[in-house]
Amino acid sequence: MANASHSVSNLPAPEALRALIAERRLSNRKLARLTDEVNAPARGLSPGHIGNIARGADRPSLAALALIARAAGVAPSYFVEHRLWNARSRLDERVVGVEEALAAFNRVQALLDLEEAAAEAQRRFG
Repeated sequence: MANASHSVSNLPAPEALRALIAERRLSNRKLARLTDEVNAPARGLSPGHIGNIARGADRPSLAALALIARAAGVAPSYFVEHRLWNARSRLDERVVGVEEALAAFNRVQALLDLEEAAAEAQRRFG
């Protein structure tokens, strides 16, 4: 199981949430109360919804993940889905503009090219 004290989890949201709940020794009800507190005056998440996310029965929204993260005392980037959304948005020209999206794509492509070159060198030279 992932250790939630790390700054991020590489597990899917249901597993990451279960790890977070276990490490923080929270019940779904307690976590729901914490989401109410950090989201006041609006309502937080219900214990049932948190349980459904933890079981994989509900797919959480980014807002729900961010709310859970704040309530549990971790950054939203703890959840891999949040980090992937951020990465995708940096490549979306509708969000960041064509020039910035292309620059982000070129950075990603350069990293992939380096990774491929390193793998090729490893195959050739051991």
